[in-house]
Amino acid sequence: MGACASGENCVMSNSKIDSKNNKEKEEDEEKEKNKKALDRFLKSVRWALVDLTSLEVNSILVSNISADHPSEDIVFLNQTCERLSDWFASESNKTKDAVQQTIDDENLSKLNELCGKDACKDASDKIKTLCDNFGKCIDYKKPDDLDDEQSRKRSEYRRHLRYLNKYLILHDKWCKGTFTDWEHQQLRKLWELVGTRYIYAQTVMQLDGDIILRINEQLFREVEDNAEELMRLHNWNVDTGVNYRNGLINTFVQILRAVTGR
Repeated sequence: MGACASGENCVMSNSKIDSKNNKEKEEDEEKEKNKKALDRFLKSVRWALVDLTSLEVNSILVSNISADHPSEDIVFLNQTCERLSDWFASESNKTKDAVQQTIDDENLSKLNELCGKDACKDASDKIKTLCDNFGKCIDYKKPDDLDDEQSRKRSEYRRHLRYLNKYLILHDKWCKGTFTDWEHQQLRKLWELVGTRYIYAQTVMQLDGDIILRINEQLFREVEDNAEELMRLHNWNVDTGVNYRNGLINTFVQILRAVTGR
């Protein structure tokens, strides 16, 4: 039995007090759960907005066809490694040091060791050494007196140097844990591009409307008769990418409206 603040006599059983306290506690826990759920949702929205605002259409017309895709990341990784190793080891792809500094034989051997079942064995040391060699090669200043063929070979070699750098970053991430969704995508794109003889055309369309179109003169040298048709196909791919991006953004907006009630 207890006294009320007003001085009136009132009786409240201990069971009722406990019941009230439990109810208040449950309400507080529910509020906290809802707050955490809202925080997670808002964080997801922020990340999604970052992805959407940086979403670009990137269409590439290449000379090779890859009809069969691996089903596991480790297979993508190993095949990318093997293709890079084969490309850098090929005599037809090597350049004179006067044109472009190349990956040396010792580092090519380390790259070979990264391919296969023991891909993560002593990987950190091999990757560090390869990254150092990559840095020296990519920083090599372009000579002023290169002819067209030398310039083309230098450009292709440096393209594959950048592929190598991306591969080493992904390999290091793989050995330290599983990939994020973004890293999954990057590995698959890299697998498609490594070993491609030529990138004939590339169109990058950013969200703000900026468009960058690159066309390789090899398109008109090697497939001159079909160049116009291939460019028409390339432009169709760009349109398809734009429609997909716009549909994705529209879907996201509709979800936000449904959640917020606006």
